[in-house]
Amino acid sequence: MQLHLASLLQNNDPPSTAAQVEVKDLMSRPLQKLEIFYYCLPDHRNPVMSFKEAPMLLAIICRSWRSIVLSSPRIWARLHVQLLFYNSHPSSYPVNYWQPLRPEDDSAQKRETEEKHRRTMLGRRQLADIWLCRSGTCPLSISLSFLGDPNYPLHTNDLGRENDVVSIFDSLVSVSSRLADLELVMPFEMYQILESKISADSLPLLRRLRLCFPSSLVSPNLNAPKKDVMLLQAPGLQSLSILADSVYFWNPGPSHRPGSI
Repeated sequence: MQLHLASLLQNNDPPSTAAQVEVKDLMSRPLQKLEIFYYCLPDHRNPVMSFKEAPMLLAIICRSWRSIVLSSPRIWARLHVQLLFYNSHPSSYPVNYWQPLRPEDDSAQKRETEEKHRRTMLGRRQLADIWLCRSGTCPLSISLSFLGDPNYPLHTNDLGRENDVVSIFDSLVSVSSRLADLELVMPFEMYQILESKISADSLPLLRRLRLCFPSSLVSPNLNAPKKDVMLLQAPGLQSLSILADSVYFWNPGPSHRPGSI
């Protein structure tokens, strides 16, 4: 069916009546329609939580499509979550050094920013929980990325365990037994919070791991001791990709060494 659809898409001629009827017939059958939906998902990354792309886009087209999408766990088995940057000390780095914020303006701006950030991350976590619930018992591919501003180094209290950003780790931990593919792009300090919530034994299906710890997002500390990366001990790990600086990586024995690095 994939080749048939590809030939239809590559044909530059106006579709004949017979072809139109054939496509309409395909789209009237739920199983065929579901297979087509799978090909609507991005193939170079995990889907984001947006109505601008599948699967959420498919769920708002019509009632029949929505019913099929919401009852198909496999279509929800991949997810990307963007963790929003938030600096609790904005006045430390004023945008205009010649016109620093007044204390009262700084306080009001901080409260407004905190509330907006809290609402956004709470909404993302709630949506992620619903998304993962829809995935049933399928093996999962999840990616989390935190892209901060190198001009605003993270502070320790920005990474508290009750922080709205890191609280989404609880959603990840709740499905750790189904994780088959995991990608993390975040400061190592933030990763350590996730590591404290999870164990290698809770990742029996993890086969592929990609890690990126951008040093530019964290205040430099050249004297900090190097740390282990516990996720490398996942028993079934087969593929590993790492981009990091000044992090000690556990040297696995033959029985734990990934098939590809």
